[in-house]
Amino acid sequence: MRIPRKTKPSQKKHKNPIVVGKAIDTRLVVRRILSNSGEVLANGLLISNVMDISAENFAQWYYWHWNIELWFKRLKHAGHDGEAKPSLNASWLKEFLP
Repeated sequence: MRIPRKTKPSQKKHKNPIVVGKAIDTRLVVRRILSNSGEVLANGLLISNVMDISAENFAQWYYWHWNIELWFKRLKHAGHDGEAKPSLNASWLKEFLP
């Protein structure tokens, strides 16, 4: 699958020209989670330009990425904003690890 890259330059001069950039080679990764009986529990569609890893590894990495994002969201919700407090260290995080 090739995705053309149409971009719009700065809008400061009130012009809306479309500049066609170099196309990107991509692939569609389909992830389906099945129950033990074969029932579809979830479907996922991902588009990626990473070609040198398997679809299974890519889907697993995406899953891990979102688990990390959710973990940080929970920390922030609990009032522990690590970005706002750069002095926090690993000992502070231990109380939140399973």
